[in-house]
Amino acid sequence: ATWSPVVLPGVTDWSEFHFAYYLDRTTVTADRVQAGTFYIYYVGGPASGVYKSTNGGSSWTKVFSGEISPFSAYNAKIEAVPGKAGHLFFTAGPVEGGVNPAAQGFFHSTDGGATWTALPNVKEVATFGYGAPATWGGYSAIYIVGWVNNVYGVWQSDNEGATWKQIGDWPTGNLDQ
Repeated sequence: ATWSPVVLPGVTDWSEFHFAYYLDRTTVTADRVQAGTFYIYYVGGPASGVYKSTNGGSSWTKVFSGEISPFSAYNAKIEAVPGKAGHLFFTAGPVEGGVNPAAQGFFHSTDGGATWTALPNVKEVATFGYGAPATWGGYSAIYIVGWVNNVYGVWQSDNEGATWKQIGDWPTGNLDQ
């Protein structure tokens, strides 16, 4: 019924935020444990970074400065982990052309986006999502379409991305985006 503008500290021009309709960006996510907590990944000059709101979006604080990964202005995705407060995963998304896998990593934050760690041997994740944990109350399963140890496919991890099991590929060894 009513709407209020989002005001991020240092952001005066939203022209670079989702600047092209044809890109596949998901740069706003809700924490699935902490009510009223949201995260925005914004790329656009010196204001680039991760912003967090703990009051339903009324005010925002920058918790991470800069880009998490190169080329993340195009197909970036940030997503909160179900059942784990402050846990987020991030990908810059697929990169057209060049050598595959591209150098972009798949990143994990356990402190609400303040710090990010690239998961070892995981590159150029086109998309990702979550599923039921392997054990009741455990960490959500993570599913990716991307490269693990230089092999492209659909992958599953039941241990926060420490190890991966390939659960799908294409008969020719390649999946269509």
